[in-house]
Amino acid sequence: MKLLLNYHVPGLGKLSAQLYENSSATYLLLNSNDHIKRMRNIEQLGVIHNVYEGVHHSRWEYVMTQLGLLHRLYPSDKKAGGRPLEGWGLNSDIEFLDTRFSGTEVIQIWILLSNAGHLPGTFSSEKALMKYIIKDSRIKEILRNSLKDDNVKLYFDYILETEDIYNFNKVLSFFFLEHYRDQDPELVDLLIEVLKFYCIGCDSLKKEVTPEKMISLDKKRSNFLLIFNRLRQISYLYLDSLYGPVPFDFDLPSILVNLPDHINDLFIGDGDLVQTLNSFDSFLSNTIYQSEKSLQAHGYHIKNVTSKIKNKSKKVNTEKELYEFLIDNSNFEPQYTNLQKYQTIRFLLDIIPGYSKIYKKIFNFETEDSLNKKYGSTKCIFTLEPNIKKDTYMMSLSFSESVQIINR
Repeated sequence: MKLLLNYHVPGLGKLSAQLYENSSATYLLLNSNDHIKRMRNIEQLGVIHNVYEGVHHSRWEYVMTQLGLLHRLYPSDKKAGGRPLEGWGLNSDIEFLDTRFSGTEVIQIWILLSNAGHLPGTFSSEKALMKYIIKDSRIKEILRNSLKDDNVKLYFDYILETEDIYNFNKVLSFFFLEHYRDQDPELVDLLIEVLKFYCIGCDSLKKEVTPEKMISLDKKRSNFLLIFNRLRQISYLYLDSLYGPVPFDFDLPSILVNLPDHINDLFIGDGDLVQTLNSFDSFLSNTIYQSEKSLQAHGYHIKNVTSKIKNKSKKVNTEKELYEFLIDNSNFEPQYTNLQKYQTIRFLLDIIPGYSKIYKKIFNFETEDSLNKKYGSTKCIFTLEPNIKKDTYMMSLSFSESVQIINR
């Protein structure tokens, strides 16, 4: 079965995405377990919606924008007005456990699975969960034991060790897949291999290949990652600037109409167009994603979710109970907060290349918790986190006489 997905994106009109057989099966598995519904209801920017109320696009809109853009790169999609991205393996075969996938299909599955792992509140909720798991060996053991693949276990260990808040959603994707194993064991095995190919690399795959094939696999993976990451970047820059308080327009419709003129600049090299996208990315990071108000909202939500996890985790003793806790949106939904009479200081610290490990020893979860406790948990909100590129640390220290929750 091959599914055709359609979605109307403001400014772009109807975007279509033709899923292949295995990506269609992925969609159906996620849909049958309410992940598609969940993505339709999750705010793409999580708690930032509470700061900038107009930023209300869903994670599913973000997913469909990526899938729709990828559809325009199909070698067979010349009627859509764009020149296919040739020579990058999108139409070539790649095998996982003796099952053939096209490159396009692999990227479609990456898009679906990586986003299905996000919780309501996105990175803030996932950071709160990570911080709690690191301290609670019992919950950590339940989650780790649910991951049957040894390479995935090591990946989980690495994510916790490095406090990588931007990739913990992929650990949750592995966890959810394992929970659905009884529904379709063969499909789950395949999807775990495809997700490992993305998150961990070629060496983690179960099927042994010759050195020559390994070189080919590495090349394909590099190409797929470049395409996948560029599609992600274009999608969130367009949507976040469309809905967010940004004084600039990202003219994605013009790029799509003139795709033959831009396709090489978007995916090959590091030319002016890519540098402009990266500069715009940094601008949104400073003005929306990790603005002074956004960091305050992040910090408060992390405290709130951590408290919920602490109260409810006592009832979590099995993998099934952990799944039920994670799939319950009410445990992670951001509450609107009004921080009154506060004074805030925000710091931006550029990370010198090659010294990231030294910075991590100083700026970590422990430092954040220590400074949060220093002036009392109700009157101080200290938020510390790297940006998604991990080249800058963002710090926000807010002193407040009251933190009031407003129901609306």
